[in-house]
Amino acid sequence: MASHTATRTHPMKLEYVVPFLQAGVDSLEKITGETPQRGALSLRRATVTSQQVTLTLDVSGALTGVALYGMSTVSATRIAGSLLGQQLHRMDAVASGALGEFGKTLSTQATEAFANASIEATVTAGETLRGVRVPTGGCRAFLVIPLLSAYGKVELCVSLSLASPAETETLLEKAA
Repeated sequence: MASHTATRTHPMKLEYVVPFLQAGVDSLEKITGETPQRGALSLRRATVTSQQVTLTLDVSGALTGVALYGMSTVSATRIAGSLLGQQLHRMDAVASGALGEFGKTLSTQATEAFANASIEATVTAGETLRGVRVPTGGCRAFLVIPLLSAYGKVELCVSLSLASPAETETLLEKAA
């Protein structure tokens, strides 16, 4: 998982969060058949997960950081069941696999949105973390956006920063 954090010298801009928000809204809408509602925005400093199941998306390129999609086990099981076209009663390896695919879909959509906005950023699906208070790879300042759907709350937590000038230079050299 990326170890960079959002800092005061490189504040997180709304344009960096929108691809994750849009990916979450679009995906949940396809799964549930209705547009999820956005809850109240908040800021949180955290070193651990706050939900029972968390999909991690790592961000690299001109932006670095992480996006987390956290949810209850019940919500995760309902989403996984919908993706598989069957009713599931527990989070097992099959449900975890479906959520892993959900994470890949979210990362693909976010990467495409960054490319469309001419922002050099690659988003890759990371792990599916199980449990509350699982370490997320360092203390981060997260923008938290709850998405409320018929399947329950999915909490989007985004922590991004601009890559350092040295990292950006390295990226440009590799691209040349």
